[in-house]
Amino acid sequence: MNIGYLLSFLLSWAAGTGFALAFRIGIRDALWAGVAAGCGWTIFHGLDALGVGNGFATFGGAFGIAAAAEVLARLRREPVTLFFIGGIIPLVPGVTTYRAMQAFAQGQVTQGLGGIFTAFVDAGAIAAALAMADGIAQGVSGALRRRRHP
Repeated sequence: MNIGYLLSFLLSWAAGTGFALAFRIGIRDALWAGVAAGCGWTIFHGLDALGVGNGFATFGGAFGIAAAAEVLARLRREPVTLFFIGGIIPLVPGVTTYRAMQAFAQGQVTQGLGGIFTAFVDAGAIAAALAMADGIAQGVSGALRRRRHP
């Protein structure tokens, strides 16, 4: 295993746990939220290294976080948002938006528009990944329920 991916997982686990604690999630659930964050950020890091583009890498990372959150929510019998919120914060394009606004303030309209477009693509990728993971989880749990109770 590449040490970069292990370090990426550990640092994003710490960040996800920290954000979950900041949102007053209990310590046990916050530690698990960190696992979701680690999974997502490692997927993002791997896809980014493959050169698939920032939007696709963000989608993959957000999907990994959302899928891990869905699994953890079922296992821990807690709401999905407990595990998703802390994990998704590091993927939110805040720095990109800040730099775009800074470019506008400095009169660099073309750079600002490029940054805003990138931020919108990343935000849309996060929303689409969350919706897709939720839809898949609902379909799988419905199918399992119907299979148990025909």
